[in-house]
Amino acid sequence: MQSNRDRLSQNDLAKALGLAPSAVTKLKKQGMPVDSVQSAMEWRRRNVRFDMRAKRPPALSADAAAQRVTALSLLALQALECGEFQLVEAELRSALQSLPVDADVSMPLEVWDALTGHIFAKVASSPSYEAAALDDREAAAMGKFWLGIASGKLTPLPFE
Repeated sequence: MQSNRDRLSQNDLAKALGLAPSAVTKLKKQGMPVDSVQSAMEWRRRNVRFDMRAKRPPALSADAAAQRVTALSLLALQALECGEFQLVEAELRSALQSLPVDADVSMPLEVWDALTGHIFAKVASSPSYEAAALDDREAAAMGKFWLGIASGKLTPLPFE
């Protein structure tokens, strides 16, 4: 039999599990044993759904975000060639969203088309569409627009 002095305190258990003492109290009410770190860890492994917690990935630096987009765009190109673009599309759009607004994005044309072609086709088929030469300022604004479409940030109104 353990003496009170040998007993594991809730604060010690919280530290061992990397939790706040209040979290241990909450889990104890749900049935988690507090007699040992091992039994608490085993109970948590069986009863706590860690995948249900909302976790935000750490923010990437602009360079790391650009490298991620480049790597994913090359993977997307391969996926397009295999007819499996949908396997990469959501992740690539998410990576594009993490870029700073003034980012210079370089992706294969086929990938740009896969991300924006559905909108471009509607724009180009509009009776009022007319290709025009753009100055640098207009081209930069147009680039931001198409990046917004590619990332999924912008969702234009449906064309009639």
